[in-house]
Amino acid sequence: MPALCEKDTGYAWWIVFGSLCIQTCTGGILYGIFSFLIKDWQDEFNIKKSEAALMASLTTGFGFFIATMAAFAVNKYGYRPVDAVGTVMTVLGLLLSSIVGEFWQLYLTQLVTGFGIGAVYISATTIVSQWFDKKRAFANGVSSAGIGLGVVIFSLLTSNLKGPLGWRVTLRWLMIPVGVLLSIGSAILVKNGMTRPPLGFGVHWFKNGLFCRLLGFGFLTCFAQQLGSMLLPDFVTNQGYSDSAAGIAMLIQGAVQIPGRPIVGKLGGIFGGVRNLIFWNFIKCASIIVVAWAVSYWEFILYSVIFGLSSSAFWALTPVVFAECFGPDALATTLGWLYLVYAVAALTSPPVGGAIADATGSLKVPFIVGGCLGMTGWFLLFGIKKSQEDAKAAKLREQESLNFPQHYEKALLSETETTDNEDASSVGSHHATLVNRPMQV
Repeated sequence: MPALCEKDTGYAWWIVFGSLCIQTCTGGILYGIFSFLIKDWQDEFNIKKSEAALMASLTTGFGFFIATMAAFAVNKYGYRPVDAVGTVMTVLGLLLSSIVGEFWQLYLTQLVTGFGIGAVYISATTIVSQWFDKKRAFANGVSSAGIGLGVVIFSLLTSNLKGPLGWRVTLRWLMIPVGVLLSIGSAILVKNGMTRPPLGFGVHWFKNGLFCRLLGFGFLTCFAQQLGSMLLPDFVTNQGYSDSAAGIAMLIQGAVQIPGRPIVGKLGGIFGGVRNLIFWNFIKCASIIVVAWAVSYWEFILYSVIFGLSSSAFWALTPVVFAECFGPDALATTLGWLYLVYAVAALTSPPVGGAIADATGSLKVPFIVGGCLGMTGWFLLFGIKKSQEDAKAAKLREQESLNFPQHYEKALLSETETTDNEDASSVGSHHATLVNRPMQV
């Protein structure tokens, strides 16, 4: 059993490795496997691209929703039992997806996969902050780099296997690395510290103004990010480029995040998580707006690089900011509610973006709308550092007020003991004087 009191060293880096394994699978499944199978599903089931894309967003949204429920289970049962269930459900979902006969059945199997992904994802994103203090931002950046790593690895595997094997057999083969990586990650994860967060749904957090502001930021930013990523392939192809060219642009987004997340994590440790989140979120939202006027393919490539790097900050630094604001022990509950907000954003952004594109006849407008919504979330970040410092000061004053009676009692007891010792010494000295005094007759 690892030394549970040691942070930033020793077993803490094994925790990072376990989280990396899990996030490699979650990112690889959502953005590496399913995104490359949409065309195959269109051809086999004779459906529209919007229907296939909605199915992919349903998996992501349901996964975030289950992450909220899994957060409460983690508080009660611990990480390993929840991860074990999530691993089984993820592998089972991939297996069932490979044997469906009709498209509506694929919706059901994706819910099973999303259930498993949500269960393992909450553990991978919350546990690292419990094992790190000084290097928390960098450690979260390294572990979350698994998302980009998974996109690259599973995109290459899927695109190269589905041609000779077909998409069904490809899913069955990909079950093997997914099951192995999730099992390794689940076996490594163990909670650090002896404090146990309170059970329940944590509804009291909604009385916290800072918490509500961060939820608003999370919804608007996730909404904008989903539009800026999921609509890009259609936007590229509408400009006259091939599907493979659009796929390369998406692949670059994931590849940039492999070094990008540790880099922004390191910068977060130097300059602070909130400051870095403000900077990179502005860059991302501005790029979503500007790309609406892109025409050249190299402009789309540049956008993919900037968007991938700035998105790294959103995923890597948000858990760090929540840990700094609300404490590592409350991270499972607070991030659980944040992921519920992500679920709503992931489910609503693709249909809203599609509806805007249909109504206006242009894909430029959804990018502009998404970027403006992201900028609104960016404004909510201002003042968080001041609120964070005020909360810390209030907590310190509360602790001092609680400890004051104990300090006063100890000081009074010490003073009493000193007085008693002085009295005893005085009595002893007086007794010695009486004994040694010559008897007078």
